[in-house]
Amino acid sequence: MGYGFPAAIGAKIGNEDKLVICISGDGGMQMNIQEMATAVAEELPVIICIFNNSSLGMVRQVQTLFYEKHYSSVCTRRRKSCDLRCSGTSDQCPVYSPDFVALAKSY
Repeated sequence: MGYGFPAAIGAKIGNEDKLVICISGDGGMQMNIQEMATAVAEELPVIICIFNNSSLGMVRQVQTLFYEKHYSSVCTRRRKSCDLRCSGTSDQCPVYSPDFVALAKSY
């Protein structure tokens, strides 16, 4: 988790003439979003596709498989005010943050 974007940067550096696309989840992207500064500084045109499921998917998978679905800290929309019995996103959830487009523009 979090490997995709730095790997895409390396792939683009090694293959300047190739189209490079990073496919990442929202949780994984947040693990290395600071590498956007490297991509901008090196003027690397990497396409980023983020699948936003409001979850730390790999952590949730481990908790599903080995901890009888006792989820802890996997919902990226969870707030202190959320119902403790909540088991996933719904129309009652707060707005997701960050705004990835605005974040990319800020770099």
